[in-house]
Amino acid sequence: MAGLYSTLTKASQALDAQSTCIAIVANNLANVDNPGYSRQKALVGSIGSAKMGDGTVENLGIEVQGIQQFRDSVLDTQVMKGAMRIGSYDAQVKYNANLSLTLAEDISRQGASGDISATDSTVKNSTSSLISAFFNAFSGAAATPNTKGNVITAAQNLVNKLNTTSGQLVQLSSNLDQQISQDVKTVNNLLSQLAKLNESIGNIEMGIAGTALDLRDQRQTMLEGLAKYLDFTVSTSDDNNKMTLSVNTPSGGSYMLVDDRTLNGTIAYNASANSFYVGSTQLDIGQGSLAGEVTVKTGNVQDLITATNNLAKAFVTEVNSRYNPGGSLGYNFFDATKISAATICLDGNLSANWRTTTLGSGNTGATELMQAVANLQTISISIGGSSQTISDYYIAQVTNFALQANSVQNLDDSENTAQKMLSKQRASSTGVSMNQEVTDLLKYQRAFQSSAKLINVLDELLNTVVNGLVR
Repeated sequence: MAGLYSTLTKASQALDAQSTCIAIVANNLANVDNPGYSRQKALVGSIGSAKMGDGTVENLGIEVQGIQQFRDSVLDTQVMKGAMRIGSYDAQVKYNANLSLTLAEDISRQGASGDISATDSTVKNSTSSLISAFFNAFSGAAATPNTKGNVITAAQNLVNKLNTTSGQLVQLSSNLDQQISQDVKTVNNLLSQLAKLNESIGNIEMGIAGTALDLRDQRQTMLEGLAKYLDFTVSTSDDNNKMTLSVNTPSGGSYMLVDDRTLNGTIAYNASANSFYVGSTQLDIGQGSLAGEVTVKTGNVQDLITATNNLAKAFVTEVNSRYNPGGSLGYNFFDATKISAATICLDGNLSANWRTTTLGSGNTGATELMQAVANLQTISISIGGSSQTISDYYIAQVTNFALQANSVQNLDDSENTAQKMLSKQRASSTGVSMNQEVTDLLKYQRAFQSSAKLINVLDELLNTVVNGLVR
């Protein structure tokens, strides 16, 4: 009788264990399309054995002793690091595309050289085409005096383009500051959620690490989302029960932003210094979209702002020196006090005197003055720290931007391809396999049915014994 009850207990324990296994398989199947979920498996083992009074040793049955989570910390780290690099490259590609639209230049590369072509109808009003039109108008006026009006039109078109381009570049810089500030808010929100999630994990596990599996999956997904914005290092305690997150500092040290369930301050962005701080501690964010956005702002955007300002200054000083040599005419072609791309404009006295002047030597608009300005197109001048023509300077600046943008695009494409391969590898080793889960489900179902049949047999035996005793 005692043997029947003991066997019944073991069968019941087996039934419970197989039920748990089936429930875990069902949970796996429910998350088959969840990229942040890692497969789980019940670990079934023996409860142990005991020595009976008659000296025999009896097995005490089976139980679910834990749940295994198929996470690969190495792959997880590689995916996070990849997300950091992609975050930086994606941001640079995005805003480089905006810069390309602002420049509106048709850039072709041949070997190590670059050339800007204005033959495409979409770039008829590009800066390069307007520079050519400006000098061509002066050359035409020198050859055909009655075309002097074309000079004013071409000059005003160039001025308008420089003014507009400057405004767009400055606006893009401001937009980047706004985007960075918004991203910092997102980062701070994620850090706060991470600390709260660590608290939830700690409360559930209560010193027994590795039991809050679904929450740990959520934390990994959150870390990978955070990695898109900045570079950081995650560390866990020896028992894997506590987690910390640190960001490097420019001095070579690090700052612990999250100490398990404690958030040690929030990140702030200083737009004027293009730097990030927690209190008075400066952070080195390394990679991620924050780094990419700052790189574009302080790199390509600022370089092009400087280039357009150099271009405007060269036009004002060089054209005026040829159009109004020695200042004897009393007024210039360009306003000499407005030498930036944002402020460049024609001299206020130009329109009133332009059409009334004669073509005698020394008069404003005279043939030799027109030709002197036209010749500037092929004369090397000091601009941007080097000696070259105005057109060559602008072509070099835009081509350098194009080369850099193309390089970043190639890096972005390469990183995204590598990340897809890495994610696929992780999914194959830690993700849910429909075939594997269906196979396990059938196995556990058969085991469950066997345990249930054993219980039925034991029930019939007990019924026979009890009824037999009664008779």
